[in-house]
Amino acid sequence: MLTALWMVKTIPVKTAATMATPSERTPMTSVKNAPNTDIYAVDVSFAALKDPAEREYLNQLPTSFVLPDEAVDRLRAAPKKIILDSPDFNQLLREAGAHIVEKPAAPPAAPSTQ
Repeated sequence: MLTALWMVKTIPVKTAATMATPSERTPMTSVKNAPNTDIYAVDVSFAALKDPAEREYLNQLPTSFVLPDEAVDRLRAAPKKIILDSPDFNQLLREAGAHIVEKPAAPPAAPSTQ
């Protein structure tokens, strides 16, 4: 189990209408018992799609429980494309010495003995 205690300065609570501007934000002053780790932030949003036509198509889809099969397929494929194209994710893979392994093809079916 990983346990960490994060200590920060108290920041006055603001409502959504009066969110702190960058100059008003109070920086973290100390961290105690935090693990020694690197954090990689990967933007997984349609804005990260390199293909402008695909980005526009997905952004124009309605929020709905009923979508055409093609729309569902494209929606499901987008996160994989976004993550694999992410410079931050690829940096993580390089630094970790890791790589993506594609799912192997299913073995051929055994011949029928009948």
